[in-house]
Amino acid sequence: MSSADSSNFLTAFSGGNRQLPLPATLPIVIDGKSTTLTAHAVLRLLPRKRVVLKGEIENQIVAIKLFAKSLSSARNITREMAGYAAVSTARVTSPKLIGRFSSACDKFEGIIYEFIEDATELGKCWPQFNDDERKYWFREVMSASLLLHGVGAYQEDIHLGNFLLKGSRLFLLDVGSIVIHVAPLSQKKCLVNLGQLIAQLDVREHVLAEPALESYFSQSGWIDSLSLRNQLHKAIRHAWRKRLRDYLRKANRICSMTFYEQTFKRLIAHRRGWEGADLQRLLSDPDLFMESGQLLKAGNTATVVKAEINGRPVVIKRYNIKNWRHAISRSVRQTRAQHSWLYAHMLELIGIDSLIPIALLEYRFGPLRGKAYFICEWIDAPDLLSLGANYALSPKQAESFDALLLQMQKCRISHGDFKANNLLMNDETIALIDLDAMQRHSSSRNFEKAFQRDIKRLLRNWPTDSAIHAEVKALIKYSLEAEVTTKLNAVSKTSLQIFESS
Repeated sequence: MSSADSSNFLTAFSGGNRQLPLPATLPIVIDGKSTTLTAHAVLRLLPRKRVVLKGEIENQIVAIKLFAKSLSSARNITREMAGYAAVSTARVTSPKLIGRFSSACDKFEGIIYEFIEDATELGKCWPQFNDDERKYWFREVMSASLLLHGVGAYQEDIHLGNFLLKGSRLFLLDVGSIVIHVAPLSQKKCLVNLGQLIAQLDVREHVLAEPALESYFSQSGWIDSLSLRNQLHKAIRHAWRKRLRDYLRKANRICSMTFYEQTFKRLIAHRRGWEGADLQRLLSDPDLFMESGQLLKAGNTATVVKAEINGRPVVIKRYNIKNWRHAISRSVRQTRAQHSWLYAHMLELIGIDSLIPIALLEYRFGPLRGKAYFICEWIDAPDLLSLGANYALSPKQAESFDALLLQMQKCRISHGDFKANNLLMNDETIALIDLDAMQRHSSSRNFEKAFQRDIKRLLRNWPTDSAIHAEVKALIKYSLEAEVTTKLNAVSKTSLQIFESS
């Protein structure tokens, strides 16, 4: 490969391109020696600033962190070196550091690690694990954290994606996010870091952290007490809110997850991976695109159509403007499409089955909002109402229903239109749809009032003497009692109200 290829790659990277020309051969200088590095694949990319590559140097497969040279790149590389030293001191397994390098043109610099072949990010394996496997690997992650805490360090950006799993071995990644203090780390800082780690779990999985926590407390010599648990719960709540806030911001800005564009006349946001001619036609003329779909609902305030994008079934919901008075009242408020877009992302992060968001389109006149569209994936399942008043839930369905109610209580989420036909149920799971009136509450009192309205609305779907009414009512009673038990037993469980005021 010619040096022009190197120039094309570096120009594309510094120009902010998300598609970099590969493979590319880069002349570099490492430990004063000139050599070449061949980049084969992009692993992570922050346009114009940093790219992580899989490549090869002197017949060795390596992982490369390449930075555009600046004062911040020098700081980042210094942090990488210091973080690697702390990880080595703590005897935490991590990919071996090979060296620091600069580009031949001296406009880029970076650091090289060994590449762990046939390994998978723990976060990608996680959905396939059963509860016992999750408990085991979470304990391993927490053990690595304990070793770091012992040398006065912690991983600031700790999450399951920063660990590689190969067979029975766990490798810590991103040593550049290691923060170093005086050893050993103070209990307060340890609890904050543990809170950040537990907040990465699905809300339903918080209880899976309990064996790992007991092991951590025991090895640290800490006495498990109400005060200690309260501090930990406060740290989890704080970390969870920050994680949710950051995730919702990603839904409304250009990033690796989302394409985002706002002009004077319209706002467009869509999840990456859906790009193509179909999505382009939909966003260019949504009403024309909807005409070719299957009409599901034609109402005054909303029109719902089932269609296809890239051969995959989707639902398009258009929020209509009824008249000029309605247009004025809606123009200065968040659109219902935007509301559904954000709440779909929130439920996705929490782990509640719901609509998978694809795209958002709003027509605007400067700051004033008009007609809007929300596009999501189609869920192929019947609604609970259509199953009939004499339908009997299977054990798996009852378990899913109970889990949904508990999650809504823990996260203080009310649906606002909790009808049986807004609950889609397949053989094992239950999914929430129609998120227009969904709300999360910071106040217990407000949530309890809204949740009781949801429950009453759901039970009104069936006669009081029907089988499904009795079964759903029993599940509701059970979940309410379970939530009270959790609150009274807070010392021994990591379940908590994640939106509770501190």
